[in-house]
Amino acid sequence: MSDIIEFIKQHWVAYLVGIVLAIVLGLGASLFILRVGSTPGGVHGGASQSSTDTGSSESSGMRLVDLGW
Repeated sequence: MSDIIEFIKQHWVAYLVGIVLAIVLGLGASLFILRVGSTPGGVHGGASQSSTDTGSSESSGMRLVDLGW
């Protein structure tokens, strides 16, 4: 067990670089997926306007959005 601890103590810089690299790559991948996979703003444009209307005739206040399919 002490051999493993000594090995880690000798190579702590490599472990630190690996941890930082993993964090940076993970954040970069998540931001890439967020940008590529998110819905364009034009699709949400009608939904956000209808949710701010106060004169809604539906009892639940929800409206269907025509996506043009």
